[in-house]
Amino acid sequence: MKGRFESKHGVKIATIKNTFEVLQQKANADLSSGTGLYDIILNYNFSLSSYVRNGWVFKLEELHKINAGIGGNALEKDLFPNVWHEVGFYRTKAGSEPEAIGYPFAANTMLLVYNKKLFDDPQNRESYRQKYGKELAPPSIWEDFRQVAEFFTSPDKGQYGVVLQGASGGWLYYEWVNFAYGMGGGVMKKKFGWEGDASTPLILDSPETIAATKFYVGLRSYSAGDFLSTGQNEQGELMRKGNVAMAIMWSDTLYSLVQSPIGGQLGFAPIPGGKSQIGGGIFYVNKSSKHAKLAADFLLFLLQQDTQVDLIARGLCSPLRSAYSAPGVGAVPYAPALLQALEKGAYMAEAGPDADAVQEAVTSTIQRIWRGETSVEAGLRDGQAALKKKRQEIFALRLESFAHTPPESLLDSVYLLNSKSGFREIATTLGLPVAPGVSRIEATAVEKAVRTAVTCCTRRAICANRAALSGTWTRTIA
Repeated sequence: MKGRFESKHGVKIATIKNTFEVLQQKANADLSSGTGLYDIILNYNFSLSSYVRNGWVFKLEELHKINAGIGGNALEKDLFPNVWHEVGFYRTKAGSEPEAIGYPFAANTMLLVYNKKLFDDPQNRESYRQKYGKELAPPSIWEDFRQVAEFFTSPDKGQYGVVLQGASGGWLYYEWVNFAYGMGGGVMKKKFGWEGDASTPLILDSPETIAATKFYVGLRSYSAGDFLSTGQNEQGELMRKGNVAMAIMWSDTLYSLVQSPIGGQLGFAPIPGGKSQIGGGIFYVNKSSKHAKLAADFLLFLLQQDTQVDLIARGLCSPLRSAYSAPGVGAVPYAPALLQALEKGAYMAEAGPDADAVQEAVTSTIQRIWRGETSVEAGLRDGQAALKKKRQEIFALRLESFAHTPPESLLDSVYLLNSKSGFREIATTLGLPVAPGVSRIEATAVEKAVRTAVTCCTRRAICANRAALSGTWTRTIA
């Protein structure tokens, strides 16, 4: 596919595929040192904060000055607006309007995946009609979701109504938010995942979130597998066995699922309720790139409708609305449901500097509730209190007052934040590469970085300049 672009421009495009952890390490090292090894970086929206505040990547307005093809064109009108604003915009100054940073490379969401063989079985349809007084169909409201899960659960036959993800590492969190926000609750009250500071209202212990969590935990007896150890891979394997009626799954995992032996047996629909989670990321163009204009041309090539149609056939969840009405795309089994879901996409997952802390706090809280160690009300109340404290610590590191903070005091704050849920944000902030599997920054590395710094600050973030990795730091106060 990239051969078309290479032939036209007389260049070779080298693509490097890494695990997420390795990508983060290599990207942060390249961006913070200004080496420009990578012209374009594909990453999620929770990198917006560090990439933009550190001045490591072009904003689209800046890229337009290098390549007039960027900005204000038909492409931007064809992007799903909610998706683009969630994954590709960022507010760089308090009180200012969000700015476009990059174009989405994917528009992911979570869909309802259901076993058509079980749903279409005449005996099941008649039994459901007699029990509930309605037709058996993929649920479009949450109460029907519970009823369908209950109906199909028959442990003595090895059959279950749903398979939920309760494992750590984000699996539980990204699933639970569908229920929480879909029922009017959630974690915070705001419009976009990248918004917020220490004062953003938390709603983890709101009546709506409590009700949604009770609903979620109430699905326990209908769920296949071991909840606490079930993540994305385990969920997929359980669905492939053919004895589970439903699952809520990420759209970018469905291509491989439909290629499996059970693929033709599966149906797809938006999740119940009036909104769908937005996921995905953008093409970040490196400010140190030596080929910025060509990089912009390549982005425009990738986002052409014909290119996007080819990519959809290979499993991409396209951010381009018109691509879903192109000939042949309807043959992708989940494409119609994906289109419907993206049209009602909304913020559910965090993408700010506190994203890890939120994910870990929610996961820990729901797992404790699931294990019966606390009630829903007490668990969410305690979880909110702990999260509030953690977020205050995280955002304390980013306050403008640190522009005048001595290195010794700054170091104390770094030590305070150097915990499992905050270390990667510190690493990015200080420009320190973190190897895969590392769960803390070595104190000596932090101390060296801070004590050799004069401190490098923007209005609301401490950020490394391009020479950060060599130990040379400068003070810049916006």
